[in-house]
Amino acid sequence: MQVNAVTAQAPDTLFTSSKTEALAYSGPVKLDLSKQKLDSVPNYVFQIAELVALDLSKNRIRVLPKNIGQCQNLEVLKLSRNRIQTLTASITELSELRVLHADRNPLNALPEEIGNLKALSTLVLWDTEITYVPASLKNCESLTFLDLRTVVMTREEQAEIKALVPAQAKAKYSMPCKCN
Repeated sequence: MQVNAVTAQAPDTLFTSSKTEALAYSGPVKLDLSKQKLDSVPNYVFQIAELVALDLSKNRIRVLPKNIGQCQNLEVLKLSRNRIQTLTASITELSELRVLHADRNPLNALPEEIGNLKALSTLVLWDTEITYVPASLKNCESLTFLDLRTVVMTREEQAEIKALVPAQAKAKYSMPCKCN
């Protein structure tokens, strides 16, 4: 395999930011579209059959399209530092998703169906505007890390979330506010 301006992360896995290479490659693809000043997710992303990692961080994306659910092999999704307020429910169709970074977005809620993500082990939501975490989070049996630092919430709200997180998960919170 020739590697020019492309870094092979692991044997047979292509790490690229090139549309042409990503679409032509016939194996697992890790696509880095970070820092591209994107306002939306390019349509070709959904044509990459073996997309296993997608980095869309540090862009201007406001809406994650519903067809994100088509990326059935996606294991890692990085949405950090965008302008996303709501995650589409179709994200919960990503049965292989293990890592979701949605930090530093004006995100205010998670989809009700978040518990469908049985493989999810890492959920990073620090510095968001999350005001609600669905009870279905308790169904994320593989969850080992939840990051809610700098999310403003009361001690009671933190306790409610802690009750939803599997026992093996490490959860990070900021000091509770004295709001109410």
